[in-house]
Amino acid sequence: MSLKDLSDSFLDVVFPRNCVISGDMVEEDSPYRFISKGVARKLFQVQAPHCRTCGYPYFGAVMASDRACPKCKELNPVYGEGKTTILVEGVGRELIHKFKYEGATFLLQDFFSFFENCAGLTDYLDGAHLVPVPLHPRKLRERGFNQSEALCKALIRLQPSAKLANVIERTIDTPSQTLFSRKERMRNLKNAFRLAPNAKFGPSDRYIIVDDVFTTGSTVNACARALKKGGIQRIDILTLGHG
Repeated sequence: MSLKDLSDSFLDVVFPRNCVISGDMVEEDSPYRFISKGVARKLFQVQAPHCRTCGYPYFGAVMASDRACPKCKELNPVYGEGKTTILVEGVGRELIHKFKYEGATFLLQDFFSFFENCAGLTDYLDGAHLVPVPLHPRKLRERGFNQSEALCKALIRLQPSAKLANVIERTIDTPSQTLFSRKERMRNLKNAFRLAPNAKFGPSDRYIIVDDVFTTGSTVNACARALKKGGIQRIDILTLGHG
């Protein structure tokens, strides 16, 4: 047992952990630090088969030739493949909301477990440059952290050969996309991202755009366009959850 494990065990005795969703005490044999077993059973963790474009799981029989699911057939992605770890519904939605809007960054410990449970993710990340979706400076000051960058750092813990690449920036302070349709999201995000000044990148290297949630794909696709304009050709995406 490592020194960290001993320290965590001691703290768990002195300050028992409560589930961030239910408020109940987290069981000793729970696979998560801040999610009780009862709540964890309500999580939908994505497994194969799933859409290769966005990661959304297929329910029922799927032909091997199928590539895009109904959720992204109209997206016309300029990136290659996509992966995701959980569905953003019920418990999954609550967890991401607490992380993103309530500053519950401690949940990264459990999100790391989601990444560990995502089949093939370490290979997917191998040697890649991880590009966090940037926040506008105003929103970054307001929130205090960039959730996408925090996820990138957790992913690098999982696959140390991956590297953080802050190579794009947000130029337009767009309104929240939550209540907009696909077309409205695309319109809001037009020219919202660009390559960061003095960004250094290898056009032949592989870049993975990382975000917290895939809803319509408009955000990651807009980021991919900014990379494409800079001459980058190998672009994939990864999101914590899929809405």
